[in-house]
Amino acid sequence: MHMEYLVQAAKLLQLSKISIEEIGNAAEICYLLNTTQIKKFLSIYQPLEYENPVPTEVIQSINNQNVKNQTDNLLLNIEDNEFNNPTPRLINDYDEVELPPNNDLFLIKCLLEI
Repeated sequence: MHMEYLVQAAKLLQLSKISIEEIGNAAEICYLLNTTQIKKFLSIYQPLEYENPVPTEVIQSINNQNVKNQTDNLLLNIEDNEFNNPTPRLINDYDEVELPPNNDLFLIKCLLEI
């Protein structure tokens, strides 16, 4: 699910950002991103040498939409994720772990004993 946010953020940065209509189209294409996130991306966007900067009218328009949507979050909702933390792998006996012979691994051996 989080990869979809990244893909849409990449699409937003690739689309034309010159007019308010184009940003409206970009908001429809990048439907997972809210107006706060789009505004943040566009405000920190650094155009290339051959690109025009994002006009202040466009950012102001997004800001006006953002005032209407006070529930927008800048960060991802971590309660909404489908990622389960993997179970930690327990090492019962550090003697079973093969360590390289000629290295000073005192700290690693101490950590394995904990």
